[in-house]
Amino acid sequence: MGRFCIICQRQRPNECFGGKGERRFICDRCRKLPREKRQNILAMRDLWQLIEQSRISNKNISRLEQFIESEDAEVQKLAEVILQIGRICPFRRRRRGYLYYHHRELFDALVALKIYEPWDDFLHKDFAGDDDFLPSDACSDSSLRQELDCAWSEDDEVPF
Repeated sequence: MGRFCIICQRQRPNECFGGKGERRFICDRCRKLPREKRQNILAMRDLWQLIEQSRISNKNISRLEQFIESEDAEVQKLAEVILQIGRICPFRRRRRGYLYYHHRELFDALVALKIYEPWDDFLHKDFAGDDDFLPSDACSDSSLRQELDCAWSEDDEVPF
C-alpha cells in the first residue's frame, strides 16, 4: 500500500521512506529538497490547516507568532492575516459574514490571498437560477397567500 509523503502529498511505496522521526513521513525525493523549501511547504500546510479549524486557540496564536518570524514573505503574510482573524473572530462559525460587515479590510485581504471568494460572487452563485427563493415581502401578494392557505384551512382539525 505504501505511505503518504507530507511534502509532495503523494502516496509512495515503502521503499521511498526510511529511518525514524520526520524521515518516516518524507519521501526520498522530497528529502533531497533544500531544508528551507521543505520548512516553507510544511509551514504553508500548517497555516492552511489553521484556517480550516473550528477555533483558533491561544496555542495556535502563539504558533502563528512564530510563523511571522519566518524568512519567507508568503508565510509571513498568511500568518499575519490568520493571526488577525484569530484575535478578532477565533471561531469559524459565521466568520465570513462578521469579517465582511465589521472588518472589511481584513476580508479584502483574505480575498486577495484567495482564502475566501468575493462575497458578491458567493451570494450570486448560491441564488442564481433559484426560482423557489422568495423575498419576505412576496407573501403580501394575495394570489400567493391563497395558494399557500389552500393546503390548510381553519376548519381542519389539528392532529396535535
